[in-house]
Amino acid sequence: MSRIEYVAARLRAGLGGAGRRVAELRSVVVLALVIILTLGAHFYIYAYPSLVRMLVEESELDALRAAKVLQHLVLGEGAQWVPLDERRSNSIERVRQALGVLTFKIFDRDGVLVYSSNGRGLGTKNTGEHFREVVAKGSTFSHIVDHEELTVDGDREARDVVETYVPVMVGERFTGAFEVYYDITERRVEFDRRVGKINFGVASLLVGLLSIFSVTVFRSYRSALVAERDHTRRLREEIDQRLLVEEELRASHGHYRYLAHHDTLTGIANRTLFLDRFQHALANARRHRTRIALLFIDLDRFKVVNDTYGHEAGDRMLKRMADILLETVRESDTAARIAGDEFAVLVEHADERTVEALLLRLSGEFKKARAMGDPSLPLSASIGVSLFPEHGDDMETLLHRADLAMYRAKSESRGSWRYFSHDPDPLPEPA
Repeated sequence: MSRIEYVAARLRAGLGGAGRRVAELRSVVVLALVIILTLGAHFYIYAYPSLVRMLVEESELDALRAAKVLQHLVLGEGAQWVPLDERRSNSIERVRQALGVLTFKIFDRDGVLVYSSNGRGLGTKNTGEHFREVVAKGSTFSHIVDHEELTVDGDREARDVVETYVPVMVGERFTGAFEVYYDITERRVEFDRRVGKINFGVASLLVGLLSIFSVTVFRSYRSALVAERDHTRRLREEIDQRLLVEEELRASHGHYRYLAHHDTLTGIANRTLFLDRFQHALANARRHRTRIALLFIDLDRFKVVNDTYGHEAGDRMLKRMADILLETVRESDTAARIAGDEFAVLVEHADERTVEALLLRLSGEFKKARAMGDPSLPLSASIGVSLFPEHGDDMETLLHRADLAMYRAKSESRGSWRYFSHDPDPLPEPA
């Protein structure tokens, strides 16, 4: 073989090897692209809808909690619908704002709209198949409303809203439904942004692996180690970011739970939380044969203060009353605002000395508040007391009898307290 033929053979072999390496690299690149496209298609066809459904389910849980709060406002004894007067409508509006609900609607058992927080569509009938076939049969129904079909304040806006129907059942009988709208546009945008980051991270991972292979083939093992280190750092940052997001979500859920169980003006427990703790306290008292005292407190001349000095003065009275209760009751007891100017205190393990001491402390605090000299804050309250088991064995009876005792105190001597009594003769005023 001549020298020229030898050089030509080496050149062809080198070119062939280079060609093979280029072909191998091209195959790896094509394989990586196929994998990326397959994973991306699988994600958007299967995984992404499931993740969106999680957003809907999260809003559905929020709607169920909101509906539970609503039931205490619109359902009376025996789960009967009560008239939606102005006071109840205002209470519903406060609940809507506190829970971040876009719109509340209430349907009766025939699907007729009897209440809407935006005031539109009253008296119209819901003829949707989902209402007839799903909600009216006792199941919750949720879906994302198409933004092209949703009207917000009369204008069409590109918003993502979850519409949830929550049936109201009495036993197995359908009596009506709540319709709750949650605007999830910001959460959806944030969700899509994070999904994009995750997709970018996965794509970066695959591209990084491809880069590692290419560098290993054409340069050096050291460059591959550098790429691997960079990949690990990116992955750690992605994990840290996801953990931070999960922590933020947990914090927001805790905030929603707080709003659902506390009065927005005074910050103390609301009626929902109070009744829940009352039920647990009764169960414990029956099991351990202990006593419970219920104090039903009504502010004296609250309407006069509101009409004379304005609602800001009335709000100051309510806040001051809440502060006094928190400062006076024990940590084991529960103080709550259960209606406009009505408060209640639940005293567990209550003996006569404990109850009398609490009533005296409250009376003393009211006197101190009046002694401050603010004419717009003439703090005085009438208190009715009922005891378990002496005055009743269930929550409704004890509440009713404490209320009767409070009215007796108010009629006989404002600013005093009375225990419930079956004796129609008036009790002497407390010392």
